[in-house]
Amino acid sequence: MAIVQINTEQPNEKVIIRPDNPAVIRVLQHKLPNGAMIQQQDFDLTEFQGKPWRLYVEEDGSLSVALDGVHFWLLAEAVVPERRVETQEIGDGDNGEPIIEHVELPLDLQEVGVLVYPWPNDEEVA
Repeated sequence: MAIVQINTEQPNEKVIIRPDNPAVIRVLQHKLPNGAMIQQQDFDLTEFQGKPWRLYVEEDGSLSVALDGVHFWLLAEAVVPERRVETQEIGDGDNGEPIIEHVELPLDLQEVGVLVYPWPNDEEVA
């Protein structure tokens, strides 16, 4: 699923999944209509596995993932799936029995629907 644009007529191409690390959302630099600059910032969603995640833009251009409080603009959101583990056989024990290890699989946001909203325009900021 990956990035899902809420408004396909006004796609927000400044919110991406990092190609070199698919557990990270990157927000590229952007200027808001009020003149505030949003600096490029990365958000590793690994710590949000099994939880909802929302990314807000504040009026001063800062970004926040706090679910509580009042925020200026909802920029992106996702329900991040639970951690996944895989059982792997890593060898044989002294008596020939298999040694099994549980390995956590990395989060891949390309498999998750990350909803991305358009940037606010002049009318919505006023």
